[in-house]
Amino acid sequence: MQQVLRFATVFLVFLQAVPSLRGEENPVLKELLSRRAPVSKDAVAPLPAATLSDGLSAAQQRERITAIPDNRQSWENLTRRSAVAPFVLKISQPEDKSSAARSVDLWFVTYGKLDRLASDDFLQEQFQDARESGEAENRPRIRALTDDALRQRGLKIPAAASDPRFLSVEMNLLERVRISGTTQSVKTTTADSVTVASFLDPAFDKDREFPNSWRSIDRDAAGVRQYGAPRTYHSMGSYVKATRLAEPAGALLIEYHVAFTEPEDWFHGANLLRSKLPIVAQDAVRRFRRNFDK
Repeated sequence: MQQVLRFATVFLVFLQAVPSLRGEENPVLKELLSRRAPVSKDAVAPLPAATLSDGLSAAQQRERITAIPDNRQSWENLTRRSAVAPFVLKISQPEDKSSAARSVDLWFVTYGKLDRLASDDFLQEQFQDARESGEAENRPRIRALTDDALRQRGLKIPAAASDPRFLSVEMNLLERVRISGTTQSVKTTTADSVTVASFLDPAFDKDREFPNSWRSIDRDAAGVRQYGAPRTYHSMGSYVKATRLAEPAGALLIEYHVAFTEPEDWFHGANLLRSKLPIVAQDAVRRFRRNFDK
């Protein structure tokens, strides 16, 4: 479980790799929320609007945070300055059990300076830790596509901060699936928040070098990891937002929202996400808080 790619590491790398739009609307987020983005060829549930918008008073922030769906924690517990303070995790799927659509929403409060999220030193430290932990072939791999790579594929080379950046991501999910994909991503910053939005770009579905694909992970009799044949994967859109809280001093709300499809062959009908993700999320949140609140 320690080798699972943590959402926080992906967020930190995106912050480093994606230039920022200051005070402007995030075009990728706008598409995700309006369901215009090609996040799936299937019917994936739309992403919810952010819990906190900029410019809210302390009372308004508290009201919205305490009203988060599935929240059973008091304000005092949620905002406690501790690595082991609680978080809120919501895992959803449609009532139609045959649908592969899934969504995960995570909220937690941490302490530190908002500007530090974009610090190169902090970002390099977190990503280096992720790259050096566990088996080499099991580590996350994240890189920004070069202008040459985009030019070879006939794609627009980003010229302005509003132009999406293309990031190649490869990670393991619950030690059962290896996912790779190339996203369009845009980061937006204001005085009170940082937002990173992204979705898998279908132009890379059949790409030889940066494919949108998944492979099953099994172990042979000797315990050696074996990968299945790659299959195309279309379906993922997400965003992370960090918002400065008016109270308590130094507090930030981190919220993460992702919609995706879960092919039947991933877990063969077993509800592993609901049983395993809370453990993964707990580990990720605690590590993030310990590293960030220094």
